Amino acid sequence: MQYLTLFPVAVLAAGLSLLLTEQATAQARQLVEVKGTVYTDAGEPLPDATVYLDGSGIGGNTGAGGTFSFDIPATAFPAVIKASYIGYETSLDTLRGAGQRLEIFLAPSLTLISDVVVSASRVEENILRAPVTVDKLNAQHLARLST
Repeated sequence: MQYLTLFPVAVLAAGLSLLLTEQATAQARQLVEVKGTVYTDAGEPLPDATVYLDGSGIGGNTGAGGTFSFDIPATAFPAVIKASYIGYETSLDTLRGAGQRLEIFLAPSLTLISDVVVSASRVEENILRAPVTVDKLNAQHLARLST
């Protein structure tokens, strides 16, 4: 007899759990559009910069005018948006809510990279005995690179 009185409570608890799960799933499916523009520190639009939601694979590259647009889950706020471009410092901007348009300015990076020297020779040399790093390119490699 005790089991029969507990049955409605168990059914009610299961139904409430299912309802809360469906509500959380629906909220996670709601997407919010993130829009903005990436500029150099001189105020010029920066095409092909990478912009994404930090800690996720959600994002993309800026277009020719430095603009970007992508959707993130509504549950991601406050969202940290990361922007980067080769030769510039990475920027982290916090997006507090939907409808906010981002203007991101990237400063030039002061990191120096080592020089790359390209030379050509008709003298055969054993790659394993060369005192420097040697990569051998033939005409087919160069033809593929130029297309």
